[in-house]
Amino acid sequence: MSFNDTNPDDWQVIYEDLSSIIGKENTLKIFEVYKGMYINFPMRILSKEGLENIISKEYDGSNSNKLASKYGYSVRHINRIVSDLKKRKGRNNLNL
Repeated sequence: MSFNDTNPDDWQVIYEDLSSIIGKENTLKIFEVYKGMYINFPMRILSKEGLENIISKEYDGSNSNKLASKYGYSVRHINRIVSDLKKRKGRNNLNL
């Protein structure tokens, strides 16, 4: 079945919304791959490991507030990750 000739205004609201954001062609690709599935998008785009990698590269010893604000985490969470990284990798092996 081809939906290429259909108008997004005639689609379910979620597909209509997606179409306005990513375009009709990409919406149809998502529909074909994920139709009928329940998809939950996490509130955070970064994985735990990804955030750890970023912090290990960008943390300079005094910029927890900046990193927390930049990536949408609490300062406490950033400091907890820094502490965990130090424990796991050793203080001298980090770019911290």
